[in-house]
Amino acid sequence: MVVAAHLSIQIPSLTPYLSSSSIIDTDRLVTGVDIFFVISGFIMMVTSRNTSPAEFAVRRIFRIVPLYWLLTAALALLALLEPQFLRTTWLNTGAFVKSLLFIPYANPAQQGALMPLLVPGWTLNYEMFFYAVFALTLFLPVGSRLLACGATFAMLVASGLLLSDSDRIHTVIGFYTAPRIFEFWLGMAIGHLYLRGALRLHPGFSLALLVVGFACLLSGRHPLGNSILAYLLPAGSIVLGAVSLDAAGRTPNWKLPALLGDASYSVYLSHIFTLGLFRIVWVRLGLDHGSVGFAIAFESAGLALVAIAAVILYRAAEKPTHDGLLRWYRRSRLNLAVET
Repeated sequence: MVVAAHLSIQIPSLTPYLSSSSIIDTDRLVTGVDIFFVISGFIMMVTSRNTSPAEFAVRRIFRIVPLYWLLTAALALLALLEPQFLRTTWLNTGAFVKSLLFIPYANPAQQGALMPLLVPGWTLNYEMFFYAVFALTLFLPVGSRLLACGATFAMLVASGLLLSDSDRIHTVIGFYTAPRIFEFWLGMAIGHLYLRGALRLHPGFSLALLVVGFACLLSGRHPLGNSILAYLLPAGSIVLGAVSLDAAGRTPNWKLPALLGDASYSVYLSHIFTLGLFRIVWVRLGLDHGSVGFAIAFESAGLALVAIAAVILYRAAEKPTHDGLLRWYRRSRLNLAVET
């Protein structure tokens, strides 16, 4: 969803044919991020229930940081050496360091929005903040973690309501007190129900949750309008429906979707590089004619290339690096235990 949204704006002559009035609703496809946040809360709740705060932090750093730093450095190098290949990138030392450290800052290339050098990384700023809050709850009993996280997020969002409209958009405090942080908590709540074996829903109802969730998320035509509930509830419905189907053994074991799921982090972080190169090649081949046919071809080929490039990156860099760091960490702990 996110890749398709970003693909639609690559070539101005094709954008009208890929807009909300034509092939896909590009304005709503970016809500894939909301599903992503709910999924993240679910995964943390399910996979880290017996993990210490320190081990959780190490594992999250190993999972998130290496690929993000690699691609951020690659983007910075490209901005220095071949800036003509980039559409909207602004680089200085402060921006580079803040990007690496997951510190939001006003990015001039993004009209002052709080986005890092590698723009999709703005969601990782939220992710790392969520990880920090979640890690602190790991000191508590399992049954108290959901309540503690919910109370923390509620206080943050309540404090954000005291800010002016401008501060909510342009300040770091506004960034971290945005209501969308509740999407992580909703995922945690679904994970809590999953762990308790409480997701014994009828498959037909689970499927309905998926269909209705996507319909509401993509159409935007419902009484909730453009409020946070218009994103949070449908995203939660989608994840709840999918998890319920899986818990009932109703999800097929297809290799290609599983591979794309494994490579989804590489898809998310690398797609702007793939789309940028694809745009340059497409234009130089003289294929940027404004028509439905060229738009469909551009969309289809772009999505396929992003998937292929991401799988290659996942297998060549992301997975070996992650697995290697985990092996080193386990050996270090073992050696420390032996010495002790």
